Amino acid sequence: MSENLTLKIYDILESRILSDYYSDEYYLKEKEISEEFNVSRTPVREALQLLESNYLIKHSGSNKGYIVCKFNTGDMINIYDLREILESFSAKLCANNISEEKLLQLNEILILEEFYIKNYNLEKIVYYDNKFHNAIHSQSNNVFLERMLNQLHHYTLHYREKSYKSEERAKLSFCEHKQIFLAIRDKNPALAEKMMADHIKNAKEYMIKIKTAG
Repeated sequence: MSENLTLKIYDILESRILSDYYSDEYYLKEKEISEEFNVSRTPVREALQLLESNYLIKHSGSNKGYIVCKFNTGDMINIYDLREILESFSAKLCANNISEEKLLQLNEILILEEFYIKNYNLEKIVYYDNKFHNAIHSQSNNVFLERMLNQLHHYTLHYREKSYKSEERAKLSFCEHKQIFLAIRDKNPALAEKMMADHIKNAKEYMIKIKTAG
């Protein structure tokens, strides 16, 4: 029960940090958070320690609590650069390893993604975007690579949500997904790797555009 509570508090605080809910140099304090969620300090302390281990907060060195560490443009570029390297490698492995059953599931995800783009449902578009990438990660047959990518992907969720507010970007992203899928379907690892790398580069460029505008 305590572990579930810790993770629940962690998820809420992480979402707030990544979505810029907190102002720059905001202090997170155990007492205030425990009062907000009406819980003891133990799960709050554990949640804060998890956030610190994922570099989302840092201890202030005083009794003020933890300082929120926001990702600046340089940080986000570094994350997308890592995604480009690791995720393109994941797509290459996926093209080599994916079973027919998993290939059908990947195609079903694309069909649903296209449906929700045509009917423009932002929540569902983001959901199936995540599902598409996670399915490829899982078929790399490399659990360590999968874990790293899932974390990096999570860090960029806020900017992907913002980017898909543009229907044009959502449609372009889907077309890129389709090219990745076709390369995987055709068992062409080199092309799958290239298509994924191009997809992440385009996503990075759009992220920079959002950052600059906002």
